Amino acid sequence: MAVEEEARHSFVKSVSEELSHMVCSLPNVTNWHKGAHNRVTAISPKRMIDVGQDSKAPVLAGYVTG
Repeated sequence: MAVEEEARHSFVKSVSEELSHMVCSLPNVTNWHKGAHNRVTAISPKRMIDVGQDSKAPVLAGYVTG
């Protein structure tokens, strides 16, 4: 199973948007979340309970199967 390119781009865009509003994105804040391009990177800005809920019913339209 592989992730569709459009699904990946959509995920990265939505996560980047959410992360841009978090305290770790403030200009004067330095932390390990910011990468080489001074942009906050993380796997997910979601709470663990939300990640668990999302993984119970994945949207298979974003994947190539078979």
